[in-house]
Amino acid sequence: MIKTWIISLFLVLILQSAPARPQQNSAYTPKTGSAERKAVLDAMRKPIVKQVGQNVIFHDVVMKVKDGWAFVTAVGKDPKGGPLRKFDGQYFPSQALLRKKGRVWQVLSVGSGGGTDVADQAMQKFPQAPREIFLPYKGPTP
Repeated sequence: MIKTWIISLFLVLILQSAPARPQQNSAYTPKTGSAERKAVLDAMRKPIVKQVGQNVIFHDVVMKVKDGWAFVTAVGKDPKGGPLRKFDGQYFPSQALLRKKGRVWQVLSVGSGGGTDVADQAMQKFPQAPREIFLPYKGPTP
């Protein structure tokens, strides 16, 4: 009886201490600072840096992930938080569709602007991407 009770208690403690994972059947936003969020943003950063010719950090990030797909809208700024040089004092909103291949996130589609063109084009080009990850970008917060 005591042995059964101890085993039951042990199982309950193990199950309670297991990290909660997002449900795979719905889109979710990786937590700020998580390895997944960092990996997605780092993958997105590469083509943006190439396009603007300087280091970029992202602000006002909206990210949704589902089944190995991610869609991100974010504002690119210089590392000090200011606007990028290439855009004459303007902030640089970017959007990207990414797909996880093995352990690496790959950018499938990337673009700039505050509209929904990038999302619309990505949905047409990659119809297998889950629709619920696409969110229209509403612009930077004032």
